[in-house]
Amino acid sequence: MKKAEIYIHSAVSSIKAADGYGTYLLVYKASNGQLGTMDETCELKKATKTTAELMLIAQALDRFREKCEIVIHVSVQQTVTALSEWMPAWRENGWKNSRGEEVSPWYRAISDILEGHVITYTADN
Repeated sequence: MKKAEIYIHSAVSSIKAADGYGTYLLVYKASNGQLGTMDETCELKKATKTTAELMLIAQALDRFREKCEIVIHVSVQQTVTALSEWMPAWRENGWKNSRGEEVSPWYRAISDILEGHVITYTADN
C-alpha cells in the first residue's frame, strides 16, 4: 500500500461559522521513487475551525486515485475526534447524532471518501 501525508492549515479559527481560506499539502512517494508534493488553497464558506479542516481533508483525499496509508496532520484535536469517534458513532446510529437528529449528508460524503484508506491522525493541540 502506498504511503502519503496530508498537512492541513486553515485560516478559519472560530467556533462560529465564518468564511476564510485553507490549504492542504500532500506529500507522497511518486512511482519513480522520488518524493512528490501537491498543494491547493481553497476558499471556505461558513465553516468553523473543525469543519474547515474536514473540508480540506475531503478535498485532499479526493486527489487520490487508489487507497493509501495516510497520516493526516491537523491543528485541532476536535477534528480528530470528529473523524475517529463522532462519525463512526453516527454511521452506526443511522447517521443520527446522540439527540436523534439527522447528521448533515456532508459528513457521510467525508466518511465515504475515507473508506478503504488506512489513516492515522495527529493534532497540534
